[in-house]
Amino acid sequence: MLLEANPMMTLREIKEEVMDIFPTKPHFSEVTLSRYLEGELISLKMSRDSPAERNSPAVKEARHAYATWMLATGLQQQLVYIDETGFNLWTKRTYGRARCGERVHRAVGGQRGRNKTVIAAIAEHCGILYHEIHYGSVTKEVFSDFIASLAAIIGDQYLHREAPRCNAAQARQEGVTLNALRENILQVGVEFALPSVTEHVVSQNYNHVNTYLVQCIERRDIFN
Repeated sequence: MLLEANPMMTLREIKEEVMDIFPTKPHFSEVTLSRYLEGELISLKMSRDSPAERNSPAVKEARHAYATWMLATGLQQQLVYIDETGFNLWTKRTYGRARCGERVHRAVGGQRGRNKTVIAAIAEHCGILYHEIHYGSVTKEVFSDFIASLAAIIGDQYLHREAPRCNAAQARQEGVTLNALRENILQVGVEFALPSVTEHVVSQNYNHVNTYLVQCIERRDIFN
Protein backbone atom coordinates (compact mmCIF):
# COMPACT_ATOMS: atom_id res chain seq x y z
CA MET A 1 0.00 0.00 0.00
CA LEU A 2 2.86 2.38 0.76
CA LEU A 3 4.46 1.80 -2.63
CA GLU A 4 1.15 2.06 -4.46
CA ALA A 5 0.71 5.50 -2.88
CA ASN A 6 4.31 6.56 -3.54
CA PRO A 7 6.48 4.21 -5.64
CA MET A 8 9.45 6.60 -5.30
CA MET A 9 10.01 5.81 -1.60
CA THR A 10 13.54 4.72 -0.69
CA LEU A 11 14.22 1.67 1.47
CA ARG A 12 14.97 3.96 4.40
CA GLU A 13 11.69 5.84 3.96
CA ILE A 14 9.72 2.59 3.70
CA LYS A 15 11.40 1.23 6.82
CA GLU A 16 10.70 4.39 8.83
CA GLU A 17 7.07 4.45 7.71
CA VAL A 18 6.55 0.79 8.61
CA MET A 19 8.14 1.27 12.05
CA ASP A 20 5.83 4.24 12.69
CA ILE A 21 2.78 2.18 11.73
CA PHE A 22 3.90 -0.94 13.66
CA PRO A 23 6.04 0.35 16.57
CA THR A 24 5.85 -2.93 18.48
CA LYS A 25 7.23 -5.06 15.64
CA PRO A 26 10.86 -6.27 15.79
CA HIS A 27 13.57 -4.14 14.20
CA PHE A 28 14.58 -5.09 10.64
CA SER A 29 17.33 -3.89 8.31
CA GLU A 30 17.07 -2.30 4.89
CA VAL A 31 18.73 -5.39 3.40
CA THR A 32 15.96 -7.55 4.88
CA LEU A 33 13.37 -5.16 3.49
CA SER A 34 14.97 -5.30 0.04
CA ARG A 35 14.91 -9.10 0.08
CA TYR A 36 11.29 -9.10 1.20
CA LEU A 37 10.27 -6.79 -1.66
CA GLU A 38 12.08 -8.99 -4.15
CA GLY A 39 10.20 -11.97 -2.71
CA GLU A 40 6.95 -10.11 -3.33
CA LEU A 41 8.08 -9.53 -6.96
CA ILE A 42 8.58 -5.81 -6.34
CA SER A 43 11.78 -4.63 -8.01
CA LEU A 44 13.63 -1.36 -8.54
CA LYS A 45 13.20 0.07 -12.04
CA MET A 46 13.26 3.35 -13.90
CA SER A 47 10.14 5.45 -13.40
CA ARG A 48 8.05 7.17 -16.05
CA ASP A 49 6.30 10.46 -15.38
CA SER A 50 2.52 10.40 -15.87
CA PRO A 51 0.96 13.89 -16.01
CA ALA A 52 -1.86 14.07 -13.46
CA GLU A 53 -4.54 14.96 -16.05
CA ARG A 54 -3.50 12.44 -18.72
CA ASN A 55 -6.34 10.01 -17.98
CA SER A 56 -9.04 12.39 -16.79
CA PRO A 57 -12.55 11.87 -18.26
CA ALA A 58 -12.26 15.03 -20.38
CA VAL A 59 -8.93 13.97 -21.87
CA LYS A 60 -10.27 10.47 -22.62
CA GLU A 61 -13.23 11.98 -24.48
CA ALA A 62 -10.90 14.23 -26.49
CA ARG A 63 -8.71 11.24 -27.39
CA HIS A 64 -11.82 9.27 -28.38
CA ALA A 65 -13.00 12.05 -30.70
CA TYR A 66 -9.55 12.38 -32.30
CA ALA A 67 -9.15 8.63 -32.81
CA THR A 68 -12.62 8.42 -34.36
CA TRP A 69 -11.74 11.19 -36.83
CA MET A 70 -8.34 9.64 -37.54
CA LEU A 71 -9.77 6.23 -38.43
CA ALA A 72 -12.53 7.75 -40.57
CA THR A 73 -10.60 10.50 -42.36
CA GLY A 74 -7.15 11.31 -41.02
CA LEU A 75 -5.26 8.24 -42.24
CA GLN A 76 -6.12 9.15 -45.84
CA GLN A 77 -4.52 12.62 -45.58
CA GLN A 78 -0.97 13.99 -45.46
CA LEU A 79 -0.65 14.90 -41.77
CA VAL A 80 1.78 17.38 -40.24
CA TYR A 81 2.33 16.97 -36.49
CA ILE A 82 3.43 19.98 -34.45
CA ASP A 83 4.54 19.76 -30.83
CA GLU A 84 6.93 21.23 -28.33
CA THR A 85 9.29 19.59 -25.86
CA GLY A 86 11.16 21.15 -22.96
CA PHE A 87 14.77 20.40 -22.08
CA ASN A 88 15.35 21.13 -18.40
CA LEU A 89 18.42 21.33 -16.15
CA TRP A 90 16.47 20.10 -13.11
CA THR A 91 17.32 16.60 -11.87
CA LYS A 92 15.00 14.08 -10.22
CA ARG A 93 14.94 10.55 -8.91
CA THR A 94 14.42 8.19 -11.84
CA TYR A 95 14.00 4.83 -10.11
CA GLY A 96 11.09 3.49 -8.06
CA ARG A 97 9.62 0.12 -7.04
CA ALA A 98 6.73 -1.83 -8.52
CA ARG A 99 5.70 -5.42 -9.04
CA CYS A 100 7.52 -7.38 -11.74
CA GLY A 101 5.93 -6.82 -15.12
CA GLU A 102 4.52 -3.41 -14.08
CA ARG A 103 6.04 -0.01 -14.78
CA VAL A 104 6.65 2.69 -12.20
CA HIS A 105 4.50 5.76 -12.82
CA ARG A 106 4.64 9.01 -10.88
CA ALA A 107 1.98 11.70 -11.20
CA VAL A 108 3.71 15.06 -11.82
CA GLY A 109 2.27 18.52 -11.87
CA GLY A 110 5.00 20.35 -13.78
CA GLN A 111 8.72 20.99 -14.05
CA ARG A 112 11.19 23.08 -12.11
CA GLY A 113 13.93 25.28 -13.45
CA ARG A 114 14.23 27.14 -16.70
CA ASN A 115 13.26 25.33 -19.87
CA LYS A 116 14.76 25.50 -23.31
CA THR A 117 11.82 24.60 -25.54
CA VAL A 118 12.02 23.11 -29.03
CA ILE A 119 8.98 23.45 -31.31
CA ALA A 120 9.05 21.20 -34.35
CA ALA A 121 6.82 20.17 -37.23
CA ILE A 122 7.25 16.70 -38.76
CA ALA A 123 5.68 14.90 -41.72
CA GLU A 124 5.81 11.19 -42.45
CA HIS A 125 7.78 11.31 -45.72
CA CYS A 126 9.81 14.42 -44.94
CA GLY A 127 11.16 14.15 -41.39
CA ILE A 128 11.48 17.56 -39.72
CA LEU A 129 9.86 20.28 -41.80
CA TYR A 130 10.76 23.19 -39.53
CA HIS A 131 11.87 23.84 -35.93
CA GLU A 132 12.58 26.70 -33.53
CA ILE A 133 14.30 26.88 -30.12
CA HIS A 134 12.99 29.18 -27.37
CA TYR A 135 13.80 29.88 -23.72
CA GLY A 136 10.98 29.46 -21.23
CA SER A 137 7.36 28.65 -22.01
CA VAL A 138 5.85 28.75 -25.47
CA THR A 139 3.20 31.48 -25.41
CA LYS A 140 0.34 31.96 -27.82
CA GLU A 141 2.33 34.64 -29.62
CA VAL A 142 5.41 32.41 -29.97
CA PHE A 143 3.31 29.56 -31.31
CA SER A 144 1.48 31.87 -33.74
CA ASP A 145 4.80 33.10 -35.12
CA PHE A 146 5.96 29.50 -35.49
CA ILE A 147 2.80 28.58 -37.43
CA ALA A 148 3.31 31.60 -39.69
CA SER A 149 6.89 30.58 -40.44
CA LEU A 150 5.84 26.98 -41.04
CA ALA A 151 3.03 28.08 -43.35
CA ALA A 152 5.54 29.97 -45.49
CA ILE A 153 7.58 26.79 -45.88
CA ILE A 154 4.71 24.42 -46.56
CA GLY A 155 2.94 26.84 -48.89
CA ASP A 156 5.33 26.75 -51.84
CA GLN A 157 19.20 8.02 -31.25
CA TYR A 158 19.91 11.27 -29.63
CA LEU A 159 23.21 12.63 -28.34
CA HIS A 160 26.12 10.39 -29.22
CA ARG A 161 29.08 12.48 -28.18
CA GLU A 162 30.67 13.53 -24.92
CA ALA A 163 29.27 16.83 -23.62
CA PRO A 164 31.63 19.45 -22.15
CA ARG A 165 31.74 19.76 -18.37
CA CYS A 166 29.53 22.39 -16.75
CA ASN A 167 31.74 23.79 -13.99
CA ALA A 168 32.32 27.20 -12.49
CA ALA A 169 35.92 27.39 -13.74
CA GLN A 170 34.81 26.90 -17.34
CA ALA A 171 32.08 29.52 -16.89
CA ARG A 172 34.58 32.08 -15.55
CA GLN A 173 36.94 31.31 -18.43
CA GLU A 174 34.17 32.06 -20.94
CA GLY A 175 33.01 35.12 -18.98
CA VAL A 176 29.46 33.87 -18.38
CA THR A 177 27.45 32.59 -15.44
CA LEU A 178 27.34 28.85 -14.75
CA ASN A 179 23.64 28.78 -15.63
CA ALA A 180 24.30 30.54 -18.94
CA LEU A 181 27.09 28.06 -19.72
CA ARG A 182 24.75 25.15 -19.10
CA GLU A 183 22.06 26.70 -21.28
CA ASN A 184 24.55 27.24 -24.10
CA ILE A 185 25.71 23.62 -23.90
CA LEU A 186 22.09 22.47 -23.84
CA GLN A 187 21.29 24.50 -26.97
CA VAL A 188 24.30 23.08 -28.82
CA GLY A 189 23.18 19.59 -27.82
CA VAL A 190 19.62 20.17 -29.02
CA GLU A 191 20.77 21.55 -32.37
CA PHE A 192 23.21 18.65 -32.76
CA ALA A 193 20.43 16.12 -32.06
CA LEU A 194 17.75 17.48 -34.38
CA PRO A 195 19.25 16.09 -37.61
CA SER A 196 18.90 12.60 -36.12
CA VAL A 197 15.12 12.97 -36.45
CA THR A 198 15.18 11.53 -39.95
CA GLU A 199 12.37 10.55 -42.29
CA HIS A 200 12.75 6.94 -41.13
CA VAL A 201 12.45 7.91 -37.45
CA VAL A 202 9.37 10.02 -38.16
CA SER A 203 7.74 7.18 -40.11
CA GLN A 204 8.34 4.83 -37.20
CA ASN A 205 6.73 7.33 -34.84
CA TYR A 206 3.70 7.66 -37.14
CA ASN A 207 3.25 3.89 -37.03
CA HIS A 208 3.66 3.86 -33.24
CA VAL A 209 1.10 6.62 -32.73
CA ASN A 210 -1.48 4.70 -34.75
CA THR A 211 -1.20 1.73 -32.38
CA TYR A 212 -2.97 3.81 -29.72
CA LEU A 213 -6.12 4.44 -31.76
CA VAL A 214 -8.00 1.43 -30.39
CA GLN A 215 -7.10 2.36 -26.80
CA CYS A 216 -8.40 5.88 -27.42
CA ILE A 217 -11.63 4.58 -28.97
CA GLU A 218 -12.18 2.35 -25.93
CA ARG A 219 -11.31 5.21 -23.52
CA ARG A 220 -8.58 3.20 -21.78
CA ASP A 221 -5.98 4.69 -19.46
CA ILE A 222 -2.71 5.42 -21.28
CA PHE A 223 0.55 5.67 -19.37
CA ASN A 224 3.27 5.69 -22.03
